[in-house]
Amino acid sequence: MASDATNIMLYGGSRSGKSAIIQRNLIIRASKETSRHLICRQHFNHIKTSLWLDTLPKVLKLAFPDLLYEMNKTDYYITLPNGSEIWYSGLDNGDRVEKLLGKEYSSIWFNECSQ
Repeated sequence: MASDATNIMLYGGSRSGKSAIIQRNLIIRASKETSRHLICRQHFNHIKTSLWLDTLPKVLKLAFPDLLYEMNKTDYYITLPNGSEIWYSGLDNGDRVEKLLGKEYSSIWFNECSQ
């Protein structure tokens, strides 16, 4: 993931660590320069239960135990000390998608893009 590639796909079995690796790398990228990143999935409830409530806390605890961050539990994004934001959203609601439009993202991760 440290190459010059503009598109990267990880593959492997369920619970193989793909999501944890991507979230870790997004946090590293966001920590280097003030930026905004988006992680999205077809249904908001799925991203909330799988990434926001499960994978994200584990990655933050294991890979970044001393990182100070703020979790916005209303709009589902984290803010890093340098002002970078990582947003979590579903694409199943017009109002939710409307919130995403018009913002510039340095990274967009389509989690479970096969959906």
